[in-house]
Amino acid sequence: MTIGIEEFVRRGIAAQDAADRAAGRPTAADLDRDYDIERLRARLQTELTAAIGAVTQAARTVAELSSNCVDDIEFSEADTGRDIAFFIDSARRSLVAARCQTPV
Repeated sequence: MTIGIEEFVRRGIAAQDAADRAAGRPTAADLDRDYDIERLRARLQTELTAAIGAVTQAARTVAELSSNCVDDIEFSEADTGRDIAFFIDSARRSLVAARCQTPV
């Protein structure tokens, strides 16, 4: 009886996984999973850092709109500017906290 190459490979992988488990070594699937976790955590750190940068820039823009140079009345004299600045600062603090909590 002959088996197809796919079945042969599947059996070989299963045998290697069993040998790895018996020896206390991680299997190929374990290593793949660990790699995926590391890659996704790194991506999350990068995305959070970018979001913090964007929010920081938004805070600068609100400050510029509120400044004497630009003097956008909606931002300099109304609650709108203060509220937006508060929300942006809250978002920045939350993003920094999220980045600090993310395992690396």
